Amino acid sequence: CDVFNIFITNVYLILIDFLFICNYHENIFNLGITHNYKSEVLERERGGRKKNNKIKSISEHTITITSDLEFVHNIESRLKTRVTPKMADFIYLKAFPKLQLKNYINGVSFHTKKICVTSFERFYNSTPIGVKSLDKNLSVFELFYGPTLAFKDLALFVVSGLLDYFTKKRNKHLTALVATSGDTGSSALESVKGRENLDLIVLLPQDRCSLIQKLQMTTFDGSSDDLDVPIKMCFEDKDFASQHNLISMNSINIGRILAQIPIYVFGYYKLASKIGEEVEIVVPTGAAGSITAGSMAHFMGFPIRLVVSVNVNDIVARTLRHGIFSQRDQVFKTLANAMDIQMPCNLERIFYIYSKSNEKIVLSIMKDFESKSRADIPQELMNSIKQVVIESEIVSDEEIIKTIKMVKEKYDYFICPHTATAAHYSLSTKESKRDIPRGIFATASPEKFPDAISDAGFQAPDERVKHLLGKKEYYLEMKKDEDWFQILKEKICSITASRSYSNDGGLYMPQSIPKVTKEEISMWRELPYEKLVYKILRKFIEQDEAPDEELENLCAASFDRFSTSLPIGIKKLEDNLTVFELFHGPTLAFKDFGLFVVAELLDYFVKKSNKHLVALVVEGTSDELDVPIKRCFEDKNFVAQHNLICLNSINIGRILAQIPIYVFAYYKLVSKIGEEVEIVVPTGAAGSITVLPVLWDSPFALWFLSP
Repeated sequence: CDVFNIFITNVYLILIDFLFICNYHENIFNLGITHNYKSEVLERERGGRKKNNKIKSISEHTITITSDLEFVHNIESRLKTRVTPKMADFIYLKAFPKLQLKNYINGVSFHTKKICVTSFERFYNSTPIGVKSLDKNLSVFELFYGPTLAFKDLALFVVSGLLDYFTKKRNKHLTALVATSGDTGSSALESVKGRENLDLIVLLPQDRCSLIQKLQMTTFDGSSDDLDVPIKMCFEDKDFASQHNLISMNSINIGRILAQIPIYVFGYYKLASKIGEEVEIVVPTGAAGSITAGSMAHFMGFPIRLVVSVNVNDIVARTLRHGIFSQRDQVFKTLANAMDIQMPCNLERIFYIYSKSNEKIVLSIMKDFESKSRADIPQELMNSIKQVVIESEIVSDEEIIKTIKMVKEKYDYFICPHTATAAHYSLSTKESKRDIPRGIFATASPEKFPDAISDAGFQAPDERVKHLLGKKEYYLEMKKDEDWFQILKEKICSITASRSYSNDGGLYMPQSIPKVTKEEISMWRELPYEKLVYKILRKFIEQDEAPDEELENLCAASFDRFSTSLPIGIKKLEDNLTVFELFHGPTLAFKDFGLFVVAELLDYFVKKSNKHLVALVVEGTSDELDVPIKRCFEDKNFVAQHNLICLNSINIGRILAQIPIYVFAYYKLVSKIGEEVEIVVPTGAAGSITVLPVLWDSPFALWFLSP
């Protein structure tokens, strides 16, 4: 079988299960991909978002037919055995309407498939996951073929693909926050690269990661848990988080958990000799996100046993081994730095899964932990966990070095320090415990940890990382005595404010200029001006933003206060010379055409979003008046705080609303469609000439007049 396509298929099928058939009653955009940082269970108690609490199980028959999928283009035929039109009744999501689902069922290509495929286009290998057999019943799953050479790429590139799709669909911007102890930051950065509607702020601890990890990101004082504090404070400020569209791309993001489930499904298929056979997977973990995904895979129907391996920051192992959920006084710096964590956020999800969604139990545990930094796990819950998570391994730096050396000498194979914690368990267990197929997850390439490889007596390969050496670094350094929360808030505000303009600080333009067909050009000729405005704006405004009837009514209402029944008067002075009177609005000036339409649209959208705007306008001939307004807009925090907009022709809405004037004039001037016309335009700030009808290849000649 083609390994790449099996993995893509698994990603695709898992996402289909969760996004469509799993009875999640929310849009995927709010399904934890945008995530409130506070405890999910606590948030439910306080009236927050309630998510479906069931994990969709998969039948053994489905597991069997999925295992032999060879090519992505066969996905449609396979899924037809699983998805029927009746299943559309389970879909409460507007993210993918029933029509799209119907098209999908009929074999038409679907957005999710495209996202899954393109998520892995930038990986180094043709297969997203490599499989290396070291010994009988022992395989290594190489999860580090992504651009940052770490397993985080497998999930984050899928999540960013989904976020990119939905932000574009909704014309929305998101700012993602990440606190990292090693690999998550660089993976998040790479995954959002080129995503126009996504911005990312990464907080990275100084001197607590390898040189290669550092060179992929930014750096400052503190530990990873320290970095969680200002981020958590941002999310706890509900108004601030909502105003700036904040999300997290750490494993607290449920999208990352879902996108990791296929790794376990893929691993199961490669380890099991027959469907139904039990397998064991050893998982290096820090915040427990990966074992959460593994646990979900188990409850979906895949017979997987889990072993957790950690470094001396052992809160996950101690909790799952002894049932004592407690923090140590400090976070120890180790060679396996991505696991240098004492606040594993996903243990809450583990408790929730294994307690069979018992919110009272989870709430009690989390309240004790948050107030006392310690909680005792009920024995019944521990018994449930240990049926799946059978062992927990704690590995010191000394043992990590010995394991790296042993694996290299015995198998001629390099592993990273994190993978060494999993290998240590496998190599130290007795033969009697190796009675079932076992796989270990290699979570990062050894290339990222040359110092650890050197400590083991070898030189790490560097072919894919040496280009980073000597590169200039860009980062904002934050000192221990500074207010990190305030610094982070200011950065977030500056990003939000900058989105009031285009990404490079210039003026907004539509991402593309829509074309009008020849048939439409002919049909529009006899329309009254108000209808023409509607037809033009419909090309720029999506249906889900303003449905047809509402947009048409807004356009008509824009001219209710004009002094004549026809917004534009026409005065023919002589042959081939016509004056278009654009002064029949309330202020007797052509500005009314753009501004009255913009005002109707703004009123509609602010009411729809329950938002308030303050508009600023520079009027007249003095450029000096620009100065105070410009200073207001340069203060990004002030702009974001007070929701400022400008109603001068810098506002793209005004430009779009003037396009119909040219289209109307064209129709009145030509004797037949296609004939060339000339329009003479008095202009100041060039707003009016910006709107020349590029909706089609118009036969226009323009003369620009200025005082």
